[in-house]
Amino acid sequence: RDQRMALHEELGLPTGQPIALYVGVLDQRKNIEWLAEQWVRDHAFGTNGLLLAVGPQSREDTNGALRGRLVALGESHPGLFALRDFSSDILSYYQSADALILPSLKEGLPNVVLEAMACGLPCVAARASGSRELIREGETGYTYAHGDVTEMGEALRRCLSVEGVRLGGNAREVAQTQYSIQAIADRYELLYEQLLS
Repeated sequence: RDQRMALHEELGLPTGQPIALYVGVLDQRKNIEWLAEQWVRDHAFGTNGLLLAVGPQSREDTNGALRGRLVALGESHPGLFALRDFSSDILSYYQSADALILPSLKEGLPNVVLEAMACGLPCVAARASGSRELIREGETGYTYAHGDVTEMGEALRRCLSVEGVRLGGNAREVAQTQYSIQAIADRYELLYEQLLS
């Protein structure tokens, strides 16, 4: 906790306030604008948390309109939502957060969820393919149906409560044992052995 608070100060984040982290490109497919609007409208779902979005402007947002709306939302609600540009030191953001949230409408196998799990963060995500395979309900985090604000809010409250520590520990264990480079390499070797025999 002391290290997390020190990181909050280093990154200019509020201390004593839970942080729900979004990491990814700022575009419609990732659904970040919807998430930020819901977060502000519902006053952080009763968590007293800050939604922190870290990511680059999308190539699809050629005139910067989406990013501009997010900047304006953060400026008008600084205690609820903050936007940061892409950072090469994304690890510090993971380590300063209390949970990850991924509202994407479509995903493959989201690296952001695996990275967050490896950092011991419980994860909340829309039930897109990939996310729902990685997140184990009530064990490493929670998923919610697209557009279901009530279900998302409940998932966030759980992950940003004391339950989040247990979920984050489980998430780290799953990331290490099932998704580390060595674990994946072992699975490939086994697959090749089966195919060659």
